[in-house]
Amino acid sequence: MNDYGYAIRTLRKRKQLTQNTLATKLNVSGQAVSKWENNLAQPDLDTVLKLTQIFGVTLEEFTTLCASNDAAATLASIENASKQTDENQEVAPRLIGVCSKCGVSVYDQTELGTLSPKLLCKKCKAEQDRLKKAEEEKAKRKRAETLLEKQREFKNAFIHPAILIGLITLGLLIVTVIVTNKTTGIHVGLLFVAAILSYLVIVQLFLDCEPIAAVLSLFTKTFNMPGVIFALNINGILWAIGVKIAFTVIAWLLSFTLSLIGFILCMAISPILFPFTLRSAIKNKQTA
Repeated sequence: MNDYGYAIRTLRKRKQLTQNTLATKLNVSGQAVSKWENNLAQPDLDTVLKLTQIFGVTLEEFTTLCASNDAAATLASIENASKQTDENQEVAPRLIGVCSKCGVSVYDQTELGTLSPKLLCKKCKAEQDRLKKAEEEKAKRKRAETLLEKQREFKNAFIHPAILIGLITLGLLIVTVIVTNKTTGIHVGLLFVAAILSYLVIVQLFLDCEPIAAVLSLFTKTFNMPGVIFALNINGILWAIGVKIAFTVIAWLLSFTLSLIGFILCMAISPILFPFTLRSAIKNKQTA
């Protein structure tokens, strides 16, 4: 007859468990464990399987201990086998995980690259760091190129309008001298003021000043002239061509006049807006 009571009691003491502690692990009463150990009752198969898991023995070892005539020798054999298993487990390398990139198993800390956010082996981590560094260098070069481009645009925003306005002012001054055969301080002064204001307007357009651009777009319109009815003969065709040319000239003059009014308005507000535009442009250049 199998001595379940001796086996359970011996293995319980070997694990340094009380009857109540074992009962809690099995979800049974302490009285049930006491009956088993005194051979007043026997656990069912499911309970026996749970007991083997708690005691750290196989079902074969448990049944051998129950049926053995030399229980002490059998228990010593079980303990020796368990000890050898523990020693083998200590010697065997512990699997940390599998590299999420290359799929290599990582057993040692020296092979581990990182655990977060994903497990990577040392080789893949080094490759990731190299690519990250290359991306950072690329982004750094791009920022430097952007900064240089901003600086060039900033310089061009002041240099190109100066050349343009200077040439236009010089041309107007020459025309004034030719037409009037003389020039006065008033003429020069007006041209100088107009040149300065025009310069401020064009510079702010280069610097993407939204109010200046909005005013100019408001006064920039294309006029569509009505159609012309004419007779299908030489005189009618010539008349239609003449009227079309006249309408085109009128439309161009209207558009030019309206744009000129808008430009003059921009000249009036440009000195007020220029400090704010300049500050914004400098800030954008520095944070590029």
